[in-house]
Amino acid sequence: MRTMAQQQRQPSLTADVRLLADDVVQISGVPIDTLADILYRAGVEVAMHGVAVRDKLSDREVDVLRLIAEGRSNAEIATALRISAHTVKGYVRSTYRKIEVTSRPQAMSWALRHGVHADPPAKRRAFMVSTFWG
Repeated sequence: MRTMAQQQRQPSLTADVRLLADDVVQISGVPIDTLADILYRAGVEVAMHGVAVRDKLSDREVDVLRLIAEGRSNAEIATALRISAHTVKGYVRSTYRKIEVTSRPQAMSWALRHGVHADPPAKRRAFMVSTFWG
């Protein structure tokens, strides 16, 4: 949970980042989706279209949404997060409700539009190796 000072600083920081992103896109011609991917790979959470993903979803819901964006099934998500399939279903339901979607394709689209990207293949392979061999 964020402190009051962090909450007060967030809108200004978000606006500054959005302005910087707009400048980078205009100057370099790099598409916003590519910029979001570059920032993600650098470890920066990106919220596009004015929606702060972290304010809307819990950390675990973001984890579930990211795995949905990778195209994983509930069973695969359960294995990856080391939780039960029943628990995954609960997270999927609450995530869908919060982001106002009703299907997996809609959730995948929402994730892409709001900067919740699937892990890059190399990171995913490392995760899979650590999950099964770790």
